[in-house]
Amino acid sequence: MVRVKLSDIAKAVRGQLKGPADLEIRGVSTDTRKIKTRELFIALEGENFDGHSFIADAANSGAAAAIVDFANPCVNSFCASYPGFPLILVNDTLAALGDIARWYRERLGVIAVGITGSSGKTCTKDYLFSCVKREKRVTSPPGSYNNEVGVPLTVLNASPDDEVIILELGARHKGDIKYLSGIAKPHVGIITNIGTAHIEIFGSRKNIAKAKSELAESLPQQGILILNSDDDMSEWISKRTSAKVMRVGFEKNSDFLITDISSRGKNGAEFTLKGPDISMNLRVPLRVKHLIFNAAMAASCAHILGISREFIEKGISQARISEWRCEIRKVPAGYTVINDAYNANPASMRAAFETIRLLGEKRRTIVVLGDMEELGEMSPLFHKEVGADAVNAGADILVAAGRYAKYYVAGALESGLPRGSVYPTKDKKQALRILADLIEPNDVILVKASRASGFEEIALALINGSFEMSSREVLPNV
Repeated sequence: MVRVKLSDIAKAVRGQLKGPADLEIRGVSTDTRKIKTRELFIALEGENFDGHSFIADAANSGAAAAIVDFANPCVNSFCASYPGFPLILVNDTLAALGDIARWYRERLGVIAVGITGSSGKTCTKDYLFSCVKREKRVTSPPGSYNNEVGVPLTVLNASPDDEVIILELGARHKGDIKYLSGIAKPHVGIITNIGTAHIEIFGSRKNIAKAKSELAESLPQQGILILNSDDDMSEWISKRTSAKVMRVGFEKNSDFLITDISSRGKNGAEFTLKGPDISMNLRVPLRVKHLIFNAAMAASCAHILGISREFIEKGISQARISEWRCEIRKVPAGYTVINDAYNANPASMRAAFETIRLLGEKRRTIVVLGDMEELGEMSPLFHKEVGADAVNAGADILVAAGRYAKYYVAGALESGLPRGSVYPTKDKKQALRILADLIEPNDVILVKASRASGFEEIALALINGSFEMSSREVLPNV
């Protein structure tokens, strides 16, 4: 972020300035643990935290000023202890964060890419960043900075010298992507797919498609919308934008056609992506459909942005994917862990099973599954179907934990998995105790659940070998 006067920020957020108007700030932070000297601290409030409790920490860490809610009771006590510390008083600090980012974005001469979809957003973002950074100055968020906090912070982290900014846009409610797009002002949009993630909130896939299509509606007429030609909602979404539509996929009518997929063993898989005036040979770590699709959409976007074929091919093959997403680790004890614990929904579960189908060939496979959240009244059915899908993908053992573990179990049993191979558990600790006795050196173990379940703890324990392999008593199974 360029140096900005405090008075300009106060005007952008329509706040009351208490401090020197010409004071310059050098960045924005919402986390006192990471704040830097001369940055502006924004005191956000959430269900389980209140940033106003940490204004003093921000001041002591070198913050230049803070944006606070004038009605928050912590503000008066802070002012008594830190008289003269510059403040901007607002009604809503979260809205103020968005206002600052929107104001700053209007002063950036960058091409913005917005990415949304039910799954694959972060992987697509990571692939695209790996391609673009080789030829252009670019800002891209770490991990999944895709909400009303992460998107503004990514915009504010951009440099005036940047040529491209890549933004991941998430949605939990109608209007979320419209709001984020108003901040991002994307020229290019990517919608990876329409699945059932958050269907409890949205009610139907059609409503999810409507929410995701807010990105399509936000694009300018001279913009470009990249859609998944294999997704049945893409045709409907394509009619909701004035931008040029380009399709990526296996369908013959795709503008960027995926073809000639071949396995390269330990070197992953290769495929050809043929688009307007270009043919690219791309390599991904595994021959699984979702990685191929994510790479193809990223490569197509990179080509549209003017990145050369050489750098696209190198960018895809050398991309570093964000942690806990199809992260494959060979453990010294001999077994392999697939840490895909960042999040889960029915579509991403099936994509993960594609991975164990490939890696688990001629090896015993164990799937460790936790709850898929926000699926509403369809939760029991979806969990049961996923349990069956795991068996059909070749799972030899199922360890399930959480509220919906019994439905995973029911689906697995109905699909023919023996009772002695199914372990319902009440929590992560119990699941790990069972795994300690089950795992053998050549096993492939998939760990996957929704973010709230925190199943990365299981995956990391397995990777670190932080349990004794045969020292626990196996609890009774069904």
